[in-house]
Amino acid sequence: MSTNPRAVSKEELFRAKESRRRDLAALPIEEKIKILIKIQHLASSVARQTGRKYRKPWDVKER
Repeated sequence: MSTNPRAVSKEELFRAKESRRRDLAALPIEEKIKILIKIQHLASSVARQTGRKYRKPWDVKER
């Protein structure tokens, strides 16, 4: 691993962000739902640990 990271321009960051969004948009709906449920689990875990109210993540069974 390099100790001197390469400088990244704003344009490179925006291109990478746009590419990531296009990649995510192209995913099948089933994959998008899996990602959403994973995010729900992460958010509910953080909320529980900090004592805040939280919603139970969706309980979706895979086929």
